[in-house]
Amino acid sequence: MTGVDLSASNIAFCQKQHIVPQLNFCIGDAECLQFADYSFDAVVNVESSHCYASIENFFAEVFRVLRPNGHFLFTDFRPKADINKIQKLLENSGFKILKSEKITGNVMKAMDIENERKLTIINENVPKYL
Repeated sequence: MTGVDLSASNIAFCQKQHIVPQLNFCIGDAECLQFADYSFDAVVNVESSHCYASIENFFAEVFRVLRPNGHFLFTDFRPKADINKIQKLLENSGFKILKSEKITGNVMKAMDIENERKLTIINENVPKYL
């Protein structure tokens, strides 16, 4: 499993926090992935694509690095009015949408459950003067 982030400090943080066998992290650009074609069985992207300059390039890169019959699990903050456009862009990139689901309720529950753990991580890693 490989985690990709544009920020070297985010990669360093993840390498420190998530020491798991067969999990690695690398600096990379989601719009220009440095992996060979058909490298992954699955790609997961959570709440970051709204920051990308070109979501079309991102979708094309994900499609390129996925193996045939691979899966792309994707979620992001998007206005309701943009959902159909995003779905069309996915389809135009070669994806077949198997399921679309609103997950806001689950995200809110997870935020409540994870709040204390995240506060501990913040207190351990963020300088007190911030």
